[in-house]
Amino acid sequence: MTTQSISGNEKRVSFNTPEMISCIRVGEKIFLADGEIQLLVEKVDDTDILCQVIAGGELRSRKGITIPGLQLNVRIPTEKDMIDLKFGVDLGIDWVAQSFIRDTSDVKSLRLQLKKLGHKKPIIAKLEKQEALSDLDGIIQSADGVMIARGDLGLEVPLQDIPNLQKEIIQVVNSYGKPIITATQMLESMIYNPTPTRAEVTDIANSIHDGTSSVMLSAETAIGRYPVESVTMMTKVAKSTEDCLDYVTNFRSKPLVINEDLPDAVGNAACQIALEIGASLIICCTDSGKTVWNVSKRRPRALIAVASSNQETLRKCLLYWGTIDITTKDFQTLEELVTVVKSSVIQLGLANKGDYIVIIAGDHVFSAQQNTIQATML
Repeated sequence: MTTQSISGNEKRVSFNTPEMISCIRVGEKIFLADGEIQLLVEKVDDTDILCQVIAGGELRSRKGITIPGLQLNVRIPTEKDMIDLKFGVDLGIDWVAQSFIRDTSDVKSLRLQLKKLGHKKPIIAKLEKQEALSDLDGIIQSADGVMIARGDLGLEVPLQDIPNLQKEIIQVVNSYGKPIITATQMLESMIYNPTPTRAEVTDIANSIHDGTSSVMLSAETAIGRYPVESVTMMTKVAKSTEDCLDYVTNFRSKPLVINEDLPDAVGNAACQIALEIGASLIICCTDSGKTVWNVSKRRPRALIAVASSNQETLRKCLLYWGTIDITTKDFQTLEELVTVVKSSVIQLGLANKGDYIVIIAGDHVFSAQQNTIQATML
């Protein structure tokens, strides 16, 4: 492996992290492409790392490099990260996923850089490093959501520990009410095959039963032969599993919070009302998306419809559990709000006449500037 810019072959490949040279030691293992290729370091000089191939295979360009336990002395985000970050926010990205987080300071540093760019984009903390597990609560509190990136994490910790770590992380993230994404190799066999294995289907279902907000495809849709079939299969498994969840017990098992702030209390009340009247839909009218988050984190049985004129908010909220978007205009009165959203959900087929719905509006949706709940029949 060399820091020199070359065209790779079966004996020599280049990498773009020269900081590794000063940190890596003879005898350490290097994993390429999520561990598909394994190398043993035999010699290190100013530009090259000489390795013995322990497990070989086909190496494509731009694949990841993992060295378990290696601590690079680099500032995060890096100069290249900042170039990519500015490029992304200028394009109008909705979320920023931060890779290889080590502790809370990495998240805070990224948020500061976003502020300097004049943006408040929400941050997804990707859990890929063993170091991050020691500061799990701090990272979750600092970020806006979390991704369990099982590919690199499975190289940092013993592979047999991944299932229990996944359950633990999901449980902690849910306790903070933030979105949690489970990712990597969920339908890996569908990169080359039109149908998944039974174990992969079970993996998706178990993640949902554990409480994940989202399940994510990677290589299946990026380079796979069956991207559409992969999405279709994951959707089928998710819907089938969600139909079996005990939403009532789950909601009622959540602890009662005394002295909860007003938006949280209103979100909880909306879910409680929807449960008691058997509402098919909770409509969250919002400008910032906070109203949606206060409802979604409680995982109600009813579908959550996000109604807003703010397209950025609509896209952001689709990462929250159980949401679907409805584009509306700005409202001046509560009466106008109720009339418009009732008509919209019927036209979109989200609910039928005779269904109960619950409408919740945040304090900046219309000129009255107050939190509002209304339960009504279509």
